[in-house]
Amino acid sequence: MYGDGEYTYETRGVMDNLTSALLNGDKDSWAVLRDEWSAVIDEVIETYNNQ
Repeated sequence: MYGDGEYTYETRGVMDNLTSALLNGDKDSWAVLRDEWSAVIDEVIETYNNQ
């Protein structure tokens, strides 16, 4: 979820990318951001639960 190693958008984890998106304020609202990220977050949660 948080990623390791070289810090690029592709290699860092979903939580770090989501935090950056929230802090940068690139989206109009939390609802817009939530809708865009829901599939990514669901995938990470499924992976975590299957471990």
